[in-house]
Amino acid sequence: MDTDTTYPTIEDYDEIGKIFDKALDEYVSTNNVNTLEVISSSSEKRSNLASAMIHSLSLLIDSSTRLAFSKFISFDIEEGSLGQFIQATVDAFFDNDLLQTVRTFLENSKGSFGLCVATSIEAHRQVCIAAKGQTNSVAFYPRKGVICYGSEQAAVKAGLNYDTPQGTSKYKNESYGADEDAVRLDLDDLGGEICLLDWGYGSDSEPAVSPPNRHLSVDKLMGGGVNVVLFHLSIAGSTPLKTISQRLVVMENNEFIKPLLNDCDDPVLADIRDIPRICSNIQEDWKVRLCV
Repeated sequence: MDTDTTYPTIEDYDEIGKIFDKALDEYVSTNNVNTLEVISSSSEKRSNLASAMIHSLSLLIDSSTRLAFSKFISFDIEEGSLGQFIQATVDAFFDNDLLQTVRTFLENSKGSFGLCVATSIEAHRQVCIAAKGQTNSVAFYPRKGVICYGSEQAAVKAGLNYDTPQGTSKYKNESYGADEDAVRLDLDDLGGEICLLDWGYGSDSEPAVSPPNRHLSVDKLMGGGVNVVLFHLSIAGSTPLKTISQRLVVMENNEFIKPLLNDCDDPVLADIRDIPRICSNIQEDWKVRLCV
């Protein structure tokens, strides 16, 4: 950041935001728009809204705010940068939901990340789990009404150990079925992947996803109660090689996945005491395989 450059203040952005808000209200009222989705899904209406905002901004912005932005934007309409700024702002308003924001961050970031991201606007219905250069797994427990996530596969087994009497699962009996068993999804940390979990709100059971990501497939887990949308950074725009059902690892009734051990006061001492047993198990396993 250039320390010699004076950047606009929060008050300057608030001033522009109020003008944008007024222009949007006027556009909605003048054009009999019932919902913002009508504008969001139409590039023509977005452009019309941007044009209306250019006119409002050029007339209503005060001199101090104009000066604060003058190093970055020319308010000369014919020059063109004001129109680009407003069009980008309009697109960001309609497109930058939770999934698109996490996508933009990961596509432009450097380093390794294992993220869980939520926003106060959509916290009542969705969350994003993401992996890039760091492992991240999500476990679904339909019968218990629980979803666990963590950067260690073993961590998401926590749901195997505990009953959840307050769970909201639709499964009320002890019968077992393939669709009811807990499953684990390991995100692609090598190529980078985002997992949006959306459990809906009220009567709206479909995921809330903005236009740039509406082409992505939607899978339903947790007995159909949770929408799962996956975005792969490395193959953006392409069809994934595997469906989500092919990637899920069954965690219950699986001989290769054991529940977590019980808590103890001294984990280090417990690990030391486990060494003979583990070595013996390894030896026995080799003997069985050699006999086969």
